Formats: sequence, structure tokens, C-alpha cells
Amino acid sequence: MLTLNSKVKRHPKVITKKVNGQVFLLDPDTATVHILNETAGFIWEQMEKEVTIKEIVASLKSEFAVENKQAEKDVLEYLNHYYQKQLVL
Repeated sequence: MLTLNSKVKRHPKVITKKVNGQVFLLDPDTATVHILNETAGFIWEQMEKEVTIKEIVASLKSEFAVENKQAEKDVLEYLNHYYQKQLVL
């Protein structure tokens, strides 16, 4: 399970496409396409290089003017979900 101190990055197998501002992920192992909402797309873009979850939370707070606790909850929930699907390392 990931924590705020965990370092994360995109799994290199995942194919990412951005179309009209919306982010799509293709998992070639399962042939599954994931369509990300604006917040999830922003989080995904932050992981182009390895980054701590705390750094993602800070970026999310400044971009979307969200409270710290809510940002932490949202980022951890999203990243743990995609970590379990092996889309995040």
C-alpha cells in the first residue's frame, strides 16, 4: 500500500494519449483503456518522472485549490487503485 512518502512513477508499459484535454491510458497486458477525469489526468501527468506522493499532493492543491486532507485522500485513493492494477510503480 502506498503512503504519502512513497515514490511513484508511471509504469513504462502503459501507453498514454491525451485527446482534447482528456487522458487515456492503455494497459497492453489486459487491453484495457482507462479514461481519466481532469483530476486523475493531472495526477498522471505529475508522474512522468519519479515523484513522491507528497509532491503530487502539493501540486494538486495549488492547481485545484483543494484542502490538504481532501487532496491527500484523493491522491492516495487514485494511486493505490492504479498501483494494484500495476499501472503505477
